[in-house]
Parts: sequence; structure tokens; C-alpha cells
Amino acid sequence: MTNEADRMDKEEEEDSSDDGSASGEDGADDDDDEELILLLQARLQTCGGRDYDAHVQLIKCLKDHGELKKLEKARQAFSGIFPLTEDMWLGWISDEGRLAVSDTEHAKITSLYERSIADYETPKLWEHYMNYCQKRCKEREDNDPAKNKLLSESRAVAERALCKMGSHFSEGQRLWELQRSFEMDILDCLGGGDSAQLSRVRQCFVSQIATPARGIQSAWQMYQKWEEEPAMLEATQPTIEKHSATNAEREAHEAAITATSVTATTLLPAWQAFIAFEERQISRCSSGTANILLRTPSVHAAKERDRVRCVYERFVLQCCLYPSVWQRYADWEIAGPEPSRAQAIYKRALRNCPFSADLWAAYALFVEGTADFSHAGGGDEETTVESVYVAAAADISYYSPTTLRQLSMARCDYIRRRFLRLVPGGVAGSNNTGVEQARTCVREEFVQLAAALSAKNDEPGARAVQLYLGELEALVFHNAARALLVWEPALKSCTDDAQSWLTVVDVLRTIRQVGQARVLLKRGCNVLQLVSRDQPQGITPEAMVAYVARWVELERREGDVESYKVALAKYASIAHLIPLPAASAQEGKRGRAKKVEGEVEDPAKVARREEVMKKWAERKAAAEAGGDATATGTGTKRVREEEGVESHSKKAKSGDDATGEGNASEKSVKNDVNASSGCSLFVQNLAPTLSDEVLRSHFEQFGQVVACRVVKDKSGAAKGFGYVDFVAAEAVVFALAAEGALLQLSGRVLEISRARPLKADAANKEGASSKTLFVSGIAPTVARETLRLLFSSTDHQVADVRMMRDREGNPRGFCYIEYSSTDGAAQGLIKDKHLLEGRQLKVALSDPSRSGAGGGGGDSVGRGGGGGGRGGRGGTHSGSEVAPGARGRGRSMLAMVPRAAMRAGGG
Repeated sequence: MTNEADRMDKEEEEDSSDDGSASGEDGADDDDDEELILLLQARLQTCGGRDYDAHVQLIKCLKDHGELKKLEKARQAFSGIFPLTEDMWLGWISDEGRLAVSDTEHAKITSLYERSIADYETPKLWEHYMNYCQKRCKEREDNDPAKNKLLSESRAVAERALCKMGSHFSEGQRLWELQRSFEMDILDCLGGGDSAQLSRVRQCFVSQIATPARGIQSAWQMYQKWEEEPAMLEATQPTIEKHSATNAEREAHEAAITATSVTATTLLPAWQAFIAFEERQISRCSSGTANILLRTPSVHAAKERDRVRCVYERFVLQCCLYPSVWQRYADWEIAGPEPSRAQAIYKRALRNCPFSADLWAAYALFVEGTADFSHAGGGDEETTVESVYVAAAADISYYSPTTLRQLSMARCDYIRRRFLRLVPGGVAGSNNTGVEQARTCVREEFVQLAAALSAKNDEPGARAVQLYLGELEALVFHNAARALLVWEPALKSCTDDAQSWLTVVDVLRTIRQVGQARVLLKRGCNVLQLVSRDQPQGITPEAMVAYVARWVELERREGDVESYKVALAKYASIAHLIPLPAASAQEGKRGRAKKVEGEVEDPAKVARREEVMKKWAERKAAAEAGGDATATGTGTKRVREEEGVESHSKKAKSGDDATGEGNASEKSVKNDVNASSGCSLFVQNLAPTLSDEVLRSHFEQFGQVVACRVVKDKSGAAKGFGYVDFVAAEAVVFALAAEGALLQLSGRVLEISRARPLKADAANKEGASSKTLFVSGIAPTVARETLRLLFSSTDHQVADVRMMRDREGNPRGFCYIEYSSTDGAAQGLIKDKHLLEGRQLKVALSDPSRSGAGGGGGDSVGRGGGGGGRGGRGGTHSGSEVAPGARGRGRSMLAMVPRAAMRAGGG
């Protein structure tokens, strides 16, 4: 017995020790959770609550811990900054609904429903809201005085839901059926003879049938069984026939936006096509075609606008992180009969895209444009506009500091307009105390903006603000002396920015300070020329020539003979000393000098080139008709074969140079495979010090990465772009759909596009060239979305825009715009010579054949290729003859063939 008792005591001790260890583990877990909660709260406090992921994690931890009061506080903070998803709102409402008993608690739930649909209006949220209101109504007894109030509230919510989402093509029918079932239950309770309730049920049927969406056929069949008045059925019949035709088109659009294979490239055009279709229905209604059930065209047009609005709501729900989508929605409302609706859209847009400087600037401009500054309380309106800019600066500084300059310049514009509203014309020479105080206020705000940009290491941005203030001093405040004082520190830092010098000169000429303008022109010329000589990456020779040309233009129109001669002599010396730009074998640039801005080509040369091209086209057509053997001699054929071998060796060498590694050819083949399979990205605007590992870790958020390559030159310096290869094509889609903070790396906003195969056959090249436009003359401030919207149309949407940048991330002034069809590219050519932000665009079809053999590839009139020297072999068309007129000392034997022999041989 003693041994048995000892054994039982020992087991009890072990059990107690196990319980103690288990409780200790639970305590350790609790301590870890508490530490995580404190860490997340500190993280949110540091960033001002702008960390979306931290909010989500904190709410999850608090819910798991059962900290209800802290959970509600965290949810309130989260919803005050970011929009919550559909499931987040419903989860919050569900938690509150379990404890709701009193009218005050139910009012809180109603408030949560209202806030949820203010974020995203979806059929699911409205359905839950309607169910909640109907359930509360049904729970009350018939003799309860509060039931009538709840019934009225329920019907009001249903009316709003059906107006907003009843026209949802695929899910709107659920809302109609829910409300119709509710009204029919009430009718049954009343015995079926109440005429008012009969009218309500009939209106549910008629309104649903009048709304083109899925389910109207089943609703029509139910209505036929329920309705006892043949006249009503006869009046409804034409509506069903009309919607049967248009619903077939809507089904096609619905399939396009809900297809499982949809990509980021095809999603936006699909939505835009759907919206364009619905907008055409508005035009038909406005022209006088009224719905037979709604009687008047104006009422029908309003219903049609509700349907377009529903499509826009679906669009922004699926593409909530695309600022351009929100902007299009707002623009549509502004152009409509109720522009004030855009206010709510902008607010929702900025909760989703607080990183977009374009959206903030557009919203501030909208608020300023709709404000009434004429009444005595106009100062309150100014305060409202200024509060928008303050909030914008706070968000942009956190999410996208590289775009703070854009927002700052928009605010400079507002400050100028505000001053002119207070002091029309600037009151030249006025010593009025109020006027001087207003000027002082403007100067202080400009100084603060410049300081904020300097704090973000954006010295060019701070300089732009200073130059803007100088313009105000000269043109608005009419104080030229003070303007020069403001400009002086800004111009001292303009060592590679000729445009800033010219801007100041133009202002001085406007206020007739020609002498001072001449002094600054000469000074700027000396500074820029000195920098370009000491720093190879300074101002380009072409920009230097253009700058001196402006000096010549000033002296021609404003100066005397002597000053004009001095300017001409300076221009001649600068133009003479500028060397022809050397061809680059790595980048495939053509080895020819760029034209000076404004220079007109010799008409005789143009005519001669056209004549040569015409003859060459005729010979090529004859060769294709009669065979290569009859059009060319054996000597030319041998030359082509020699050049083909040489071309192959050049390509191999070019690949080694571009990668700087021994296994470059293997990587090139791998890149071709990834690009052709749609699993590779081309990334631009990379920081100079960025490594492959950092680039890889950044893009792993979108999917598994196979390889990352930051492209470098022979010296090992990064060229500002690279490639990212993924395992699956879905990762490329996710990356292309990302915007804002997801595309920021090392303080730069990355620009990404699908990588294209480096080695493509002639057929692929021909197809690519007919679908891609080359656009030059682009101002540095033009954004990618601006170009996308400019070149898109209802019938042809832009598939991709590839902005070219230099190593420092600055725009190079040209881009490639790709369409999904050749018709789109052909239509885009009409944008040639279009003015965009003060510059004239040059648009042409992209010609990938210029990057073929012989280095960068020459054009068809004999200008040398990038790798063939200054006058390399021209026109490297695969499988065709070498174009006549080729010049220079290329490696081919063509230059040794006498011209007479070439003509006799047809070559």
C-alpha cells in the first residue's frame, strides 16, 4: 500500500508540474502577443497611422486576445485613414451586432453600415444592410408604434440600394428579389387586398424589368403570373424586347471584365469599353427615346446615369489603387449635371491613393474651383483649400516624396491665384499695408515650400520654387530689383539647367529689362560652357547650341549691330566646336548628329533622299518578283554572307559587353525565354547604387523570382535599368497592377513594363513595329498616365507606355507607346505635332529593324549603324539587299565596288 501511495503522489506531482509548464507556455505566448501589440502601436504612432499592414495585424492580435475596447478603438483609427474592405466592415458589424439590444446600439450598427457603403458601394454590403433593416422591422409587433418608423427606414434604405446597385448586371437581381419578397410578405399579412401595398409590389416588378440586367426574364415570367391587369403586361412587353438586344452586348462586356485570364493590360481597356457602351445609352436617351415605363426622357437619362455610375463603382472597386481610374470617374461627374458629386469621389480616391500627387492637386483645384470667394466669409473657403494642400503634403512626404515637387508647384499656382483674388493686378507700386502684408505672406509660404523640398534632398525642386517666386516678384508684385535678389541664389546652382536661365531671361524681356537679360544670358553661357567642359555629364552640346541661339535671337530683335555680331560669333564658335555624337554600340543609337532645334533641312537633300528611296523600293520589288539571283550578283551575295557572319560575331560581342560576364550568352538566351513566356519585367529608374539582391528582395512581394539583373556598362556603373525574371506570369500581372508605395525603391518611383525578347524573327519585328509608336519631344513633367490617356481612344486603348530615363532617373524626353493592334498605332499617328505642356510631340511608327546587324543598325538611306562607326553599313534588312548610297568605312566590301558596277548589277 505504501508503494502504491508513493506512486500516486509522484504522478500527481508530475501532473502539477506539467500544468505549470503549460501555463508557463501560455504566459510566454501572451507576453509575446502583448509585445507584438505594443510594437505595432508604436509603429503606427511613428508613421502617423499610415501603415496599412500594421493596422491589419493589430486588429487581428486584439481580436484574438479578446481586447474588445482596444479592438474598437483600433478599428476606428484604421477606418479613419484607410477604406476597409467589404469583409472587414461585415466582420466589425457582426461583432457589434451580437451585443446590440438598445436603440442606441442599433443606431451604432446603422452608422457602421452607412460608413461601409461610403467606402465601397457593393451589392453584398447593401444586401446585408437591407436584411438588417427588414429583420428589425419584422421583429416588432403590428401594434408597436415604432414599427411604422422602422418600415419607412427599411424602404428608404432599399430605395437607395436599388438606385445605386440595382443596375449591377450580374448581382443586382438579388437586391430586387429581396425587396420584392419583403413587400409580398407584407401584402400577405394584410390579406392581399390592400391597394397601396399592391402598387408597391407591382412597382418592384416593373422597376426590375425596366433595369437591363440578368434575371429580368425570370422576373418577367413571375410578373406574368402575378399581374391580373392585362394592360400593365401589354405596356411592359416592349421593354423586355428592347433589353434583350442590349443585354447581349452587356453579357460580352461582363465576360471581358470577369474572365479568369484577364490581365492588368487588358483589364483597363475592358472596363473603359463597358463604360463607353453605357455612356452611349445615355446619349440615346438624351436624344428623346424614353422608356415606356418611365415616360419621360429626362427621368430615363437619370436612370441611365445611375447605371453608368454603377459600372464606375465596380471599376474603382476592382482597380482601387489606380489614380487614373478615380480621376476619370471624377471627371465624368464634373462634366455631368451634378458636378458636386465629384467631391465625395475625390475624398474616397485619396483614401485609396494617398500617394498620388496628381489626385491631390486635382482635388485641390476642384475645391478651389467650386468655392465661393465673393462673399464676406471667403476666408473660410481659402482655409478649406489650404487644408487640402497641408494634408496632401503630409501624405505625399510619407508615401511618395519624389513627387512632392509636383505638388509644391501646384500649390505655388494656388498661392498666386489667391493673391490676385485679394489684390487684383498686384496693385503696382502700392504701399498699402494690407497689400504689403499679403505679399509678405506669399514670400513666406514660398520659402517654406523651398525648405521642405530641400529637406527631401530635392534641390532642383527647391530651385524651381525660387524661380517661381522671382517671377511673381517681377510680374505680379512689379518689383524687378527684388526679383533679381530672389533669382540670384537659384541661378548659382543652375550649372546644368539651361532652361532655368532662359526662363529668367524671358521674364526680364517681358518687363523690358533687356540689359539685365543680356547680362544673364552671357553669364549663363559662360557657366554652362564651363560646366560642360569640366563635367561630361553636364549640359548636352545640342542644349548649349540652342541656348546660344536664344542669345542670337535676343540681339537680333533687341540689340544693336555690334552686340548682334558678338552673339553670332559666339554661336559660330560653339556650333563649330561641337563634335558629332559618337555612335554607341551598346545602346544601338544611330551615329549621326542631332539637328539643332528650329533648323530646317536642305530641300535639295530631302528631294534627293526621296528619289533614292523611290528607286530603292522599285529595285527591291523587282528583286522580290524575279528572285534574288536575278537582282543581285554573286559578289553582292558573297558580301551579304560575309556580313552575316560578321553580324553574328558583333551580336555575341555586344552581349558580352552588356553583361560584363563570361556567361552572357547563356543569360541572354534565358532572358529571351522568360520574356517570350511573359515572366520577365523591364525595370527603369533604378538608383545608381542598387544591387541585384536588393532588387530581388523588393520584387519577391509579387511572386517567386528566378533572377534579377541590374544592367551595367563596361566600367561597372549601373545604367539605371534592369530585368526581373519570375517563375509564373501571374507575378508580372501583380507587379504591373501595383502603384504608389509598392513601386518605390531607394527613394525612386520605379517604372516597369513587360520585357520583350531580345532575339525575334523578322516577322515578329515587323508585327511589333506596326503596333508601337515612338514619341519624342516630351516635357520632363509629363507622367506616364497622361500619355496613356492622350493616345487612348474608345476603340483603341494603349497597352503599354515605356518611358525612357537616364542613369539619374531623369526623363530622356521620349517613350514607346504600344497598342494591341496595328489600327490603334495608325490612329495614334494623328497625335503628331500635338502640343503637350508647351512642347510639340513628334510621333512615328517604331522601327526595330534599326537595331539589327551592323551595330545599332542604320536606316534605309544609308546612315550608319550604332556599331559600324560614324558611317557604318546602312539599312540592315534581313534577307534583302544592301541599300544603295551606303557611306563610310564599314567592314563590308561594299564600299570597294564601283558605283557603275553596282548600278549594272542592280545593287
